[in-house]
Amino acid sequence: MTVFKFLIVASLCYCTYAMDLPSYIQKCHVEDPNVKDCVINSANGAIPQIVEGVPAFGIPLLDPFVGLTADIESAHLKLHVKNMNVSGLRQARLKDFSMKFEEGDFNFTVHLPKIILQGDYTVGGRILVVPIKGEGPMYLETDDAIFNVNLKCAFIDKRGTEYMDCKTQKVDFVVKKGYVELSNLFGNSDISKETNKVLNQNFVEVIKELAPSISDTVRAVADLIIQRFFDKASTNEIFIK
Repeated sequence: MTVFKFLIVASLCYCTYAMDLPSYIQKCHVEDPNVKDCVINSANGAIPQIVEGVPAFGIPLLDPFVGLTADIESAHLKLHVKNMNVSGLRQARLKDFSMKFEEGDFNFTVHLPKIILQGDYTVGGRILVVPIKGEGPMYLETDDAIFNVNLKCAFIDKRGTEYMDCKTQKVDFVVKKGYVELSNLFGNSDISKETNKVLNQNFVEVIKELAPSISDTVRAVADLIIQRFFDKASTNEIFIK
């Protein structure tokens, strides 16, 4: 079973009182037959602003998202990455949205044209059938990633005002292509070059094998951002009922 530990090294302001939404976030009417379009337009208009960070809502700079550490463990692999920076989130676009509002059930489809991860890795074990061992700089990029995210929310009362307590329940994704380079594998440049070649020839399969950990990464980041947002914004600040 894959075990994922995710650490965000960042200083985040946290307060619990209600705040007005930033002007670039459009409020949508729950009963509007065009609520789907409203949410999609609002999200895509807000993403370039949100990724710059929203200190009042405790949201840090997200592109690049810096200071990440990941530990991935499976039956065949142990991978540790530190000093990891992620870029490309500002290009994210919400492509589809559906909800059952009264049930607190929300579904999003997000397209990320390109994601780039850079950091320092230590790895041992095997990926697919490829033995792998080493440490050094890591570079990974993905093209045309599609994430399907299910969000479950409970409506709670805080001092007479309704808020949403939300958690991501499921993250599925597909990646069409990408590139990875783990420098200094086995401490030998020739072996490292050939191993990286095999990994890139089977990039989609490699990503599929690591999919549970990638999904956990997305859930950890999403839960951090989403809950800090919903801690500050009441339900009526987000939706008109």
